[in-house]
This record gives sequence, structure tokens and C-alpha cells, in this order.
Amino acid sequence: MRKILLFIILCFCFSNLYSQSKTQESSISKLFPKEIQEEMEKRDKLIISKYGKEYGQKIIYGQIAIGMTEPMMFDAWGKPDSVDTSEFSLGIFRTFKYNENQAIVITKNGQIVFYDKFVPK
Repeated sequence: MRKILLFIILCFCFSNLYSQSKTQESSISKLFPKEIQEEMEKRDKLIISKYGKEYGQKIIYGQIAIGMTEPMMFDAWGKPDSVDTSEFSLGIFRTFKYNENQAIVITKNGQIVFYDKFVPK
């Protein structure tokens, strides 16, 4: 659990720094050891080569979008807390729940057709 939390924190910090201008590139080298920077760059290149630039950039920043596939969603958000599957004449629908039901994603035949993040009251 600690490793997952640390990884999430590192990804969040990196995505915020990564989105800033190139003039801040030295900040990244101060924040992360070179080995971690290299691993993150390798992952970014792999994701973009696997899914293309448009979806790859979203996945790198932990975002999902309508039309993405289930594997893309898993690369962006990881494994869900739960999955419900229903089969209808229109296709196979799956409901993925994340973060103790604070986020929900619905796919039809393996592609995202709806997602929402709930704000706790």
C-alpha cells in the first residue's frame, strides 16, 4: 500500500512539474533522482508509442476520455476497486468503480462511454 501511495504522489508531482515550461526542467532533476527520471521518461515514451500522442498524453497525466479502451483506462487509473458486467443485445457493459465509489467509468464493448468523479458531501 505504501509503494502505491508513493508512486501516486511521485506521478502527481511529476505531472505538475512536467506540464510547466522547459525553463523549469532543472526543478525536475532536483526533485527526482536520475534513475526515477529515466524510468518515468521510458514509461511516457512507451505509453505514447502504444496509444498515440493524443491518448498517450492523457494517460501520462492520469486522465481518461470517452472512446478510450479499457486497457488505456487501466494504464491511466490502475485497477478498479470493483467491476460489474452486464450483457445486453446492444453489447457488453461494464461499470468500474474507483476510490471507494468516488469515480465511476462505464464501458460498452471495451470502450469508455461515460465517466464521472463524485465529490463527497
